[in-house]
Amino acid sequence: MAGTKKKSEPISIGRILDYQVASPEEKVLDFKKRLEEQIAVIRVGIKSGDVNDSQKAQNYIKKIEKFLAIDFFSNKKNNVKRVRHLKQECKVVVATNKEIIDILKKWISQKRNYKITAAEEFVKGEAKQFDFMGEMKGFYDRDNSFLRDIEANYNSELILLNRIKGMLADKTITSALGVKNSWKVETLKESLLEWSQDYPINVEIELEEIFKLPYFRYKKYLTLEVSEFKDFLDVRTKALQEIVDWIEEYISYNNSEFEVLKSQMGEVCRATEYDLLDEYDRCLDDLSRVLQEYEKEYRLYRFGQGLIEADIFDTLYK
Repeated sequence: MAGTKKKSEPISIGRILDYQVASPEEKVLDFKKRLEEQIAVIRVGIKSGDVNDSQKAQNYIKKIEKFLAIDFFSNKKNNVKRVRHLKQECKVVVATNKEIIDILKKWISQKRNYKITAAEEFVKGEAKQFDFMGEMKGFYDRDNSFLRDIEANYNSELILLNRIKGMLADKTITSALGVKNSWKVETLKESLLEWSQDYPINVEIELEEIFKLPYFRYKKYLTLEVSEFKDFLDVRTKALQEIVDWIEEYISYNNSEFEVLKSQMGEVCRATEYDLLDEYDRCLDDLSRVLQEYEKEYRLYRFGQGLIEADIFDTLYK
């Protein structure tokens, strides 16, 4: 009788290559190759039984592949750029998406409340002729008002941060103050306030407005070195401009949608309260889909930041 052949267990060979944290001046192409190398390393780890959770390891591979498919890597001109450029790209997207996600959540909440209010009015059944066009005008006007208020805040911050960026880029000012990249932001703030007292009152007032921003009030910013603060300002101003542009696009879209609606007066005249509620549902569905896309992109670029800054693969292995 033939003996039963014992099924062989996977041979443990460990993690075959450690991850090298990227240098800021490393070329993007070299960094990309090392990520592709890590995909191969993880696959070997799965086959040899050296990962804690094969499904989690597979998910990491998918995330890396998705990150390598972002527009930054697709543009071949970026291959010769440095990892610091990629890192800044990630920071800008993460900062932008974080704010847009917050805006969308507030917008969706507001829209849901307005739908409830509209439904309550219909249930009351007060005798008045239903004006679909009037309701839709309010529908878009409220959206645009909501977005304009938010845009005003971001625009105000953008203007102030661009002013401080301009000061830090002005060699006449920085030389007069003796500004050094190793200075703390707190020292910079004190020097600018002292410097402004020799100029017209409007300069001092403008600086006081700038210093009301959280970046000149909280310890985590005040203890940054000027060189770090310049990098932060670059990221923040780029993110703010992206957000303002995004808001403007939505306002323009709302305006064009209402113009299309006005061109369909024949059909609109026959619209009922239920058609209005359908419009709320359509809008809520659209905003929810947009929110999901921004959340997905946010998570992807946060993952990308991890790839650049640390060995996030170590937890995969036994």
